[in-house]
Amino acid sequence: FLSENAEFVEAVENAGMTFIGPFAKVMRMIKDKLDGKRIAQFPGVPIVPGSDGPVESIEEALKIAEKIGYPIMVKAASGGGGRGITKVDTPDQLLDVLERNNRMALPGFRRLGATLHRKSRWLTQDIIENQVIGDNYGQLCASPRRVGMYHSG
Repeated sequence: FLSENAEFVEAVENAGMTFIGPFAKVMRMIKDKLDGKRIAQFPGVPIVPGSDGPVESIEEALKIAEKIGYPIMVKAASGGGGRGITKVDTPDQLLDVLERNNRMALPGFRRLGATLHRKSRWLTQDIIENQVIGDNYGQLCASPRRVGMYHSG
């Protein structure tokens, strides 16, 4: 996606336009979900239990899944839009999902492997997404998908 491409953002900035999104230098700091998770942990943000990086061996995946408990969510290490996210209830299902995610990773994603996270027992959706935009004057606006706009001034 161009909106997630630091080179595109830099070209927009160099052309004197305003890109609505993170600066190119910020995008380069957070290359994928795993980098975002590591940065969030630094100031003490609570993180859902799971792998600390891409799990690339079956043995490691099974060990982590056993430690955090089923059901778990398996996510392709790179990518977006919910692609490669699967709820897993058993060790056998985990093996199948990891194999599928690695096949998906080759053509479109930067990093092989997958991350594992405990699935929340309270959520019915597999993805929580929050879109927030701010201007240069301190105004924030959250825009949940398929729901109206919420403004915070």
